[in-house]
Amino acid sequence: MNVSELTDVELNRAMILLYPPAFKLRDYGTFVQPAYSTGIVCYLTDWNLTMPLAVENFIWVQPPQVGDGIWHIYNDERFFAKSLNPLRAICEVLVMIKMEGK
Repeated sequence: MNVSELTDVELNRAMILLYPPAFKLRDYGTFVQPAYSTGIVCYLTDWNLTMPLAVENFIWVQPPQVGDGIWHIYNDERFFAKSLNPLRAICEVLVMIKMEGK
């Protein structure tokens, strides 16, 4: 499976399945939100959800170097992703890590 071809919704759903948040979720089809809140769970936009997983999995985040706005994300040089959205690239690498470990 090529993780970079997933839509944002598909990638977020994969993250929720592979790295479930510590609170109960309610699935509304097009989005998932905590059962006790009106906030939406989205690993692609929430640094507080994604960065602890990045640190735990020893993911390196390289900011854009040449003004193109592309973030490069690495893990042990086996897993690599790049995107304008650094959280999306981190999520891609996290999904790759889980898929490799199954």
